[in-house]
Amino acid sequence: MELESQQFRKLITFSSQLLGFGGFGKVFHVKSENNNYAMKVIDVETVTHKYMQDSPLMTPIRPIDTAEKRRKIWNSIFKEVKILKKLNHENIVKIYYYYTDKSLGTSKIPRYLYIFLEYSAYGSLLKYIKSSPKKRIPEFVARGITCQVVSALVYLANESVIHGDIKAANILLFRDGSVKLCDFGLSFQWDDTNSNDYNDDISTVTNNNKLQRLTANGSAYWLAPEIILHRMSSPKSDIWSLGATIIEMLTGVPPFGNHTPLAACHAIGNKSNIPYPENISDLGRHFLDLCFQFDPVLRARAKTLMSHKWIQDSNPRILENIEEVCDENAFEGPNNVLEKYKETPEDGVLDDEFEEISDVKINMKKLELQNSDITKSIIGLLDMPTPDVALIVHLLNKWKRHFKLRPQKVEELCLHGLLAVLSRVKLSPQTVHLIEDLVTGIRNASDPNRGLQWLYISGFKKYGK
Repeated sequence: MELESQQFRKLITFSSQLLGFGGFGKVFHVKSENNNYAMKVIDVETVTHKYMQDSPLMTPIRPIDTAEKRRKIWNSIFKEVKILKKLNHENIVKIYYYYTDKSLGTSKIPRYLYIFLEYSAYGSLLKYIKSSPKKRIPEFVARGITCQVVSALVYLANESVIHGDIKAANILLFRDGSVKLCDFGLSFQWDDTNSNDYNDDISTVTNNNKLQRLTANGSAYWLAPEIILHRMSSPKSDIWSLGATIIEMLTGVPPFGNHTPLAACHAIGNKSNIPYPENISDLGRHFLDLCFQFDPVLRARAKTLMSHKWIQDSNPRILENIEEVCDENAFEGPNNVLEKYKETPEDGVLDDEFEEISDVKINMKKLELQNSDITKSIIGLLDMPTPDVALIVHLLNKWKRHFKLRPQKVEELCLHGLLAVLSRVKLSPQTVHLIEDLVTGIRNASDPNRGLQWLYISGFKKYGK
């Protein structure tokens, strides 16, 4: 559902916290009344400027009218909304609302796009992997997660949709043990009757290849060889990326993770052997063999993988009842994971699994407040269950010259919810002026209105004022 301006302003008036950055923008946790959302904010102008430049892999770009190209880039950005609106699957993140902010853009192309998505309190699979003591997860856990991802890929293939960016960072974990694909910013509709392009407004295979250009920097390690070699993509391209994600789960890094992105692309495109984890089971190795067929014609379909014994005998909800402990970066794994695993043991995979079971249940100490400087002191106050607003305002007034000269410190405070906290209370005109003065100082070469956007996102400053 598209939001009107008034609905949007009401929705973002409540608490918001930065969750992370992506290739297309930032994602915030927005608490609105009794609802939680992951709000993806895409700076359309910055993305457009970035992708008006040359391809990271030196893909030839056809000369094209600038206005037309801007329109096509916008259509490609907005395609995430179009695709998510038509999808409905238990392993794919849901979209609730979207809003296009044209107050700072043109009548046809907005300055910002806001997408309100299903929120996960436990974050991404990548965060879970990095939180594990060994920075990897056991094979029996990876099997259960893979089973759910394959289920999503079967559905996407039936809908003729290519995700285009399968990796641990784009898989979310939920309390009920489900995992869901997110970040459809590079997804597109696949048309197998058209062998000349990717059925995408922004690109063609022979010219401006969208997936080639937009993933070469961040997701090169997961790219299928046909993408790297400028050939026709298909849902089987996601299968290759799935294989890379399985290796990422089992080792902590994707294939060729010790290479630069460009070197990794060369290795994949030149048919270099994919290094498998040393202790992977025979069934797991066979599953990866099906994913890593260089020729996509020979590569397995998602539907075929769904019946593979490696995941067929797994527990898809292996992470059910996952509990958050102490801080948002730590997880406590399932209390009954050992019992669930014993239900369906698989020959040949028990060698190291039992000593790794303790790694699934993670206990991290709560981070202590660091008071080495005034910024960290205020962050400590912001992180309190009930922030002391009066003390925060007092410190900002006392150190206003310090922060005025260091806008990066002000942005750090915004990342920790400064504006969201202050928006909940009534402030004096002098304090409002101080906050707006400090925050509007946040800017960089590519986004001179960065601080103003912070004020709008938090609801501290209302649109049109």
